[in-house]
Amino acid sequence: MKERKSLKRLNRRTFLKGCGATIGLATVSTGFPNIVRGKTPDEVLIGCINPLSGPTAREGGYAHNGVLLAVDDINNGGGIKSLGGAKLKLLVADCVMDPSKGMSEAEKMIKAGVSVLLGCFVSAITMAATQVAEKYQVPFIVDISMGDAITERGFKYTFRTGFKTELLALQYYEYVDLLSKATNTPIRTGVYLHESGLYGQSWRKCLMKHADKQSSFKIIDYIAYPTQTRDMTSEVLKAKALKPDIILSTNYSQDAILMMRTIYEQRVNCLGVVSPASAGIADPVFGKSLGKISDYVMSTAVAVNWKNPKTIDVLDRYVKRFNEPWQQNVIFSYDAMLVIADALERAASTDRKKIRDAIAQTNFSDYRMYGRGPIRFNEHGDNINVFLSLAQWVNGKQQYVLPLDFAQTKFVFPVPRWSERKID
Repeated sequence: MKERKSLKRLNRRTFLKGCGATIGLATVSTGFPNIVRGKTPDEVLIGCINPLSGPTAREGGYAHNGVLLAVDDINNGGGIKSLGGAKLKLLVADCVMDPSKGMSEAEKMIKAGVSVLLGCFVSAITMAATQVAEKYQVPFIVDISMGDAITERGFKYTFRTGFKTELLALQYYEYVDLLSKATNTPIRTGVYLHESGLYGQSWRKCLMKHADKQSSFKIIDYIAYPTQTRDMTSEVLKAKALKPDIILSTNYSQDAILMMRTIYEQRVNCLGVVSPASAGIADPVFGKSLGKISDYVMSTAVAVNWKNPKTIDVLDRYVKRFNEPWQQNVIFSYDAMLVIADALERAASTDRKKIRDAIAQTNFSDYRMYGRGPIRFNEHGDNINVFLSLAQWVNGKQQYVLPLDFAQTKFVFPVPRWSERKID
C-alpha cells in the first residue's frame, strides 16, 4: 500500500524537481495508469542514469546520447510491436560522480514506474544503483561499467551487455604477447598507472590475478593516482625510474590527457603505451587535446563494428545530430537499448519479472559492437561473447589494428623515441 501511494503522489513535476533530471531529446513521462490497470500500455518507461555533470560528464554524455538515438530508432520503427506498438519513454537522471546519488535516482525512477533501468558509466555508482534495482526486483542493464564486482554478488536482475574486467584482462595479455611475437620485440616488463576508483582497482586486481600465468611479461609496479588529480609528475617519474618496456594505464579523459602530457614533458621513452581499456584514451578529445603527443598510443577496447553498415549509419547520424565526434560509449549504450527492446518484444509485457526472464534468455545478434557471437548472458549476467580489439592513435585518428581480421591499418610498434618525433 505504501508503494502504491508513493506512485500516485509522484507526478511529472515532482519527479523532475526531485531528481534534477536532464531531459535531452527524449520525452519524459511518469504517468503509468494503463500498466497499473493491466491494459496494453501506450508507453513503456525506461530509466537512464549517467553522470551528466562533474568530472566524467563528457563520457556520460556519450552514453546518454547513444540511448537517445536508440530510443528514437526503436520508436520510429514501430515501437514495441508485441505491446501494440507501445513507445519507449525515457526518464533521465544525472548521478554526477556520487554513488548515493545513483541510488536515490534509481529509487525515484522505480517508484515512478520504470520497467527497466540502465547506466551508470562509473562502476562505483553502478554498484550502488544495481543494489537498489535488485531490492525492488527491477531489471538493470549495465552498458559500460566494467567493475567485476557488479556481477559477482549473485544478483538476479543485473545484466551487463558490455565487458567484465577479468575476461578482458586475459585478452589484454594475449595482445601484448601478439605484439611481441609479430614484431620480434621482447616485451618483458610494464608499469601500470591507474585511477584509484573502482574502475582502476578492478583492472589492477584482474591484472595481478593472472600475472603468474604470463611466462615472459611482468608488471613490475602498480601506481595509483587520485581520479581527479591535476598533477601526475611524481607518478610518471616513478614509472620512468623503473625503465619498463611498456606503460599500461586505466584512465578517464582528463587524467589520460594529463598522463600523456606528463610522459612527454618528462621524456619517458619506452616501447610504447599499451593500455587495457582506457576510456580516456578512447575519447576523441584525447587526440584533439594532445595532437602529435597522442601518436602511437594504444589501448584495448570493445570496438564498434566498423564493418557493419548499420554501425556506420548510427555513427554518421550521431555526428550530424550532436555536432561532435562519436566515441565507443555511444555504441555500448545504443546496443544496451536494443537489448532492452528485444527483451520487451519477447516478454510482451511490462511485468518486471517477465522482462527479467526475457533478458536472461537473450540471444541477440543485431547489435553494433564488435563481438564473436550474439549477445548472451551467463548465470552471472555477463555477456559471454564480448571481444577486445586493439586501437592506436596516429595523426589525430584512432584506428583498430588488432585482431588482424578486423584491422583498419597496420600498427606501429615499437614507437619512435621522443627525440625522433616532431611535436608541434
